[in-house]
Amino acid sequence: MSLGIWVPSDFVLVDTNYWYALLDCKQERHTEAVRMIAESSAPLATTNYIINELVECINEQNLSIDVVYFFWDLWTGNIARVIRITPECEMLAWKLYLQVQNTELSFTDCTSLVLLAKFAMANFLTFDESLAMFFDQQRHALAKWLQAIVADRPPGHVSAEK
Repeated sequence: MSLGIWVPSDFVLVDTNYWYALLDCKQERHTEAVRMIAESSAPLATTNYIINELVECINEQNLSIDVVYFFWDLWTGNIARVIRITPECEMLAWKLYLQVQNTELSFTDCTSLVLLAKFAMANFLTFDESLAMFFDQQRHALAKWLQAIVADRPPGHVSAEK
């Protein structure tokens, strides 16, 4: 099964809470986010699901015109490559979500994990400690699980333990 998308492995996937920290100078990790992005030479990628979460996060805030322009630049691919989550990726993410539903991982997190595993992306920018810990601990099991699913073999289990 193909995911219907392709992402080079040298891209860095940027998660919702990282974008939020970057945008909001009042956030505790804003300075760290600015420094990390300034030091990175790797091309950035994000997903339409992540952008949707980001919009929801800041929707309650009074948007400055700079944030509105940022969103336009993000959606149009001027800041990062926007990966559109396909129905195939959604299906794999749903299967993963069912296995890890007793964790703090969201469905959007699961779509990101599928992309990270499928395209062997070793790096992503996130301040979500649960997501980062899960990926660090389950990276190899996740890749094997995904290979089995894609090859239409019965998958093993991806542990939901933290």
